[in-house]
Amino acid sequence: MGAIVCAALAYFGVAASPRDALDRRLGGVIGEQNNQTQQALATDVLRTRKQVLPTLTAYLSRKNMMEAIQRDLDRADMRFSVSEFVALRVFMGLIGIALGVVLFGSGIGLVVGLIFGAIGYKAPAVKMHMDQGARVRKINEQLLQALTMLSNALKAGFGIMQGMDICARDIAHPLSTEFRRTIQDINVGSTLEEALRAFAARCGSADVDIVVTAMLIQQSTGGNLSEILDNVNETMRERVRIRGEIKTLTTQQSLSGWVIGGLPLVLCAMIFLMNPGYLTPLYKDVIGMGLVAVAAFLEFVGIMVIKKILAIEV
Repeated sequence: MGAIVCAALAYFGVAASPRDALDRRLGGVIGEQNNQTQQALATDVLRTRKQVLPTLTAYLSRKNMMEAIQRDLDRADMRFSVSEFVALRVFMGLIGIALGVVLFGSGIGLVVGLIFGAIGYKAPAVKMHMDQGARVRKINEQLLQALTMLSNALKAGFGIMQGMDICARDIAHPLSTEFRRTIQDINVGSTLEEALRAFAARCGSADVDIVVTAMLIQQSTGGNLSEILDNVNETMRERVRIRGEIKTLTTQQSLSGWVIGGLPLVLCAMIFLMNPGYLTPLYKDVIGMGLVAVAAFLEFVGIMVIKKILAIEV
């Protein structure tokens, strides 16, 4: 198992070695950006290169999965190609299966290994979704500042491209990176509508969708874009205020849910410390393990129900 892990790490290390050199070369071209923006733009170039695992890339292309996974990776700011990310998930799953078999033997260990393998396979996807949520929250926080700057630039007589360039220079990553990518898309031949739609797709934020929709409507019907952006900005600020009030009102219920959900685990830990043999049937007998599985499932259902009740859309 150790030899397999070392061989896999060595293969990925050799395959990904050109990254550092390419990052250094790109630094001279986009050195005016901050480090996070430079890394994000460098990732775009790296992903357009030949995939590290061409066989896996060809399979994903036939299944039409490349675009969806690439969009999710963009939204999470993860510096992986699609084939690398899928290979990482498969590798983690195999490690989980092997770990279960090694620790618990070939009987029950296979079942435990399958559980560990499923957890290992899902772990990169869970991390990706967590990064997506954090990135969307940061974009929503920066969007108010960007709308104000863009509106002021238009009032001062600048064009939309110049306004986006100002936002790309003065706002931090990740929104500055997305503005820079949008400007690059337009410079290489995309229309403003196509670039804005791609900008909204990469961000994955409902607030950005509202802004882009307002800008596209103004492009087709005409009107004062700076005034439209001011109105959208006011709407965004009101949404932030309402979200804050909702979070304040639901904090107590959310904390109650965490306390109720964590109480069985805390009690089991205390009983195990005081009398370890008392809980032995729960993890040695088949009936005990079944009851633990049912309890874990009900615990999961309860957490999901509470989360669904407290998820109020604004």
